[in-house]
Amino acid sequence: MQESFSYIYLSASVICLLLALGFLISPRLQLLPSRLLGINYGLYAVQNFLGVLILGFGWEFATLLRASIAMTLGPAIYFFTPAWLARCIRRGYAPCIFYRRY
Repeated sequence: MQESFSYIYLSASVICLLLALGFLISPRLQLLPSRLLGINYGLYAVQNFLGVLILGFGWEFATLLRASIAMTLGPAIYFFTPAWLARCIRRGYAPCIFYRRY
């Protein structure tokens, strides 16, 4: 039973990783929402991969790491990224993955 959960977590982490790459690389979508969604899917992929480590290998440190990542980075993406990005764009040195240069 634990092995099947491990396979489910592993397949979900691969799907989330592919979605994250798709949203981060795609030039056709609106940039800031797609980048935030890509970062969020990347966070989901890390969470699911840590779930594989917990279930498959019994790595206890991954349990603490998974919970701390979920409680700190998840909300931080939505609270701090837009303010940080707006400040960087005003100063002129925002990363090029977040906006288009014309």
